[in-house]
Amino acid sequence: MILLALLVCCSVAPASFAGAKHLRFASYITSNNPANFSFGWFAKEFERRTNGRYKVDLYYGGSLGKAAELADMCASGAVDAIFCAIGYTPQKFILTRGFESLFMTENPIAWGKAIWEMYNTFPPLKKEWEEKNKLIFAFFSGMDNNTILSKRPIRTVQDIKGMKIRSYAAVGKMVKLLGGEPVAIAFPETYDAIHRGVIDGASGIGFQTTYMCKLWEVAPYITNPGCGVYGLTYTAISKFTYDRLPLKDRQIMDQVRKDAAKKQFELMVNAERKNVQLFLKRGIKLINWSKKQKEIAS
Repeated sequence: MILLALLVCCSVAPASFAGAKHLRFASYITSNNPANFSFGWFAKEFERRTNGRYKVDLYYGGSLGKAAELADMCASGAVDAIFCAIGYTPQKFILTRGFESLFMTENPIAWGKAIWEMYNTFPPLKKEWEEKNKLIFAFFSGMDNNTILSKRPIRTVQDIKGMKIRSYAAVGKMVKLLGGEPVAIAFPETYDAIHRGVIDGASGIGFQTTYMCKLWEVAPYITNPGCGVYGLTYTAISKFTYDRLPLKDRQIMDQVRKDAAKKQFELMVNAERKNVQLFLKRGIKLINWSKKQKEIAS
């Protein structure tokens, strides 16, 4: 009888989610990556504000699809929301890629606010997302200044010459212009590629994610070349899903989108402070290029 009671209890959903509509949110990176923190907050906050009418199932680490597949999956409604980077499908976001112009600013908060404002005030940009790609740009998320992680120190532009650096999209062009050799390798494969000596380092990685990805174990030098935000990572909602939400739930989701955009800054700053402390504790070398070197690079 006791065993039967336990089985019955385990088979019943929590009261708050009984009869709830399930939504599937997918990310190409792992749950412990700070870039995903605002994505997870967005999901759980939508659950909370809808009083359990929705249960969000979170899938991390590309478990539902690779990075290059997520935009199409979300557009079709196969998943309801995604965290991804436009660099994996650059052909879909021609206008949006303007925000991947490097050396504009080293202030990711100002950069993110500019994206949000333009999306909501510049119709061609909104059409690119909603009409062309069938995605609702939920909010900018997981963005930070680009770093270069390497086996040996990179203190000047000259030090990059000949180095094989994992990079893509705009960052790949930057590496090439600085004299390095860009190598297109998916983020999850980067650690092994550095460890085996296939590449000398990696770029296209925001500072706040560098600790959790553990690349510092094989590349103990982390350099800020002053190029600013490395690319647009985003949370998007399937327009197919969004349009089918009742009006009151769309309004809730829209408010959570706005709040998540602000929350991401708080999460980013906290992650950076923690990262710096952990790096210093482990003896990892943090190199911030001089103003002169940044001017040469730009």
